[in-house]
This record gives sequence, C-alpha cells and structure tokens, in this order.
Amino acid sequence: MKSINECIEEEGINVIFFRKEMGKTFSLTSDTRFSCKIISIDNCVFQNSVLRRCDFLFLVSKTHENVILQSSLQAFYVELKGVNIQYACEQLYNAIRDTKREIVNYSIEARVISIKGFQPNIANNEYFRKVKKLIKKEIVFHKVHKGNNFTYTHII
Repeated sequence: MKSINECIEEEGINVIFFRKEMGKTFSLTSDTRFSCKIISIDNCVFQNSVLRRCDFLFLVSKTHENVILQSSLQAFYVELKGVNIQYACEQLYNAIRDTKREIVNYSIEARVISIKGFQPNIANNEYFRKVKKLIKKEIVFHKVHKGNNFTYTHII
C-alpha cells in the first residue's frame, strides 16, 4: 500500500475539479477558487490489492489570502459505480479505514455516484453501518442520468 501523497493525480487551485470513470463523473465546484488534491485510491494507493476499494479521494481546502483555513478541510471518498452498487459500501469502508490516519484534520464525506442510485437497507448491509460508524455520517448516494451525461456536481 502506498501513501496518499505518493498517489496524487492532480493538485492545484481552481473553481472546479473532477474525475470520470466508466462513463460517470464526480465534480467539485465553487464560486470561488479552492485548493484540491485528487488521489487515485483504486489504481495507486491500493494497487495490486485484493481488497475492494473506492476510486478517488478529493482533499479540499479553502484559502483566504493564501492561508489554508483549517475549518474548511474536507475529504471526499468517491466511488463511481455501474450496476454492482452492493459493493460500494465495502469499497468505501476499506479505503477510509486504511487511509484516514493520513488525513486526521479533514471532515470525511463518502459519495457513491451510480446509475442505480439507491441506498442499501442499513439493517442488511454491514459495510454501510461500518462506514457510518467510521465517519460519523451517512454515505451519500447520487443517481446520475443520461440526460446530465452521468455527471454529479457537488458545490462546496
């Protein structure tokens, strides 16, 4: 397993950052510029691992006069999913569990972008409960449609 810093695909300051996989896109946007690092979880951090893991990690920080605002540090673990959405919670859990020690000051969010767009029954999905306990928040599921080019945009 590699560290998050070894797997940065993109880093910069802009008003939009995105990643696309399997025809689905997750993007972060703001009306003001923000700092973002995009980490390849699946293809770098856990490369050659047998564990299921999510696709990307977006590390976001807002700045004021080039000073990072500690209260604005957000981490978005993102799984861009086709139809096998039942594995998404497990993928998020494995990635968060094994990398969150590297981002201790970040507020962690978990996102699943899929054409299915349903949330598993909490009682029937152990990984949904594990992620919720790990990040102390719900996993957010977003259904994307062909009409919007299978893109989900989160405004920060």
